[in-house]
Amino acid sequence: ASRVFNSLRVVASSGAPAPSMFASAPIASFFRPLGPRAARFFADGGEVPIVVPSMGDSISEGTVISWLKNKNDAVKEDDVVVQIETDKGSVDVRTTVSGVITETLANPGDTEGVGATVAKVAKGAAAAAGAAEAAEGAAAAGGAAA
Repeated sequence: ASRVFNSLRVVASSGAPAPSMFASAPIASFFRPLGPRAARFFADGGEVPIVVPSMGDSISEGTVISWLKNKNDAVKEDDVVVQIETDKGSVDVRTTVSGVITETLANPGDTEGVGATVAKVAKGAAAAAGAAEAAEGAAAAGGAAA
């Protein structure tokens, strides 16, 4: 039984009112529809943060050593994007989605804490294809100029 949520009431797909536990305004407003922009974001596109992973119980931060991928580079899920060094070793930070890196938020030498966002990836096949076409176009233009 699917439910439709709005700011004041919840209605079952049959049209009958939902149980009273969902009828109060504070609970129902939590489930307010996100709208078409959110649907587009979660469907195939949108930006996903790349965050510094947990590196152990006693390690709370690390220093960015090097970027293996740069802005506008296409990445696949689980690609290593940046390396972070701690007092106990180095850690590879990986992407969780395929797409294109849209922004890098940390520079080599910056100290970042666990959970800090170091980059953003535009997820989806369309973003990766667009980056690949742009790279091919740049290579062709460079070859034609020579």
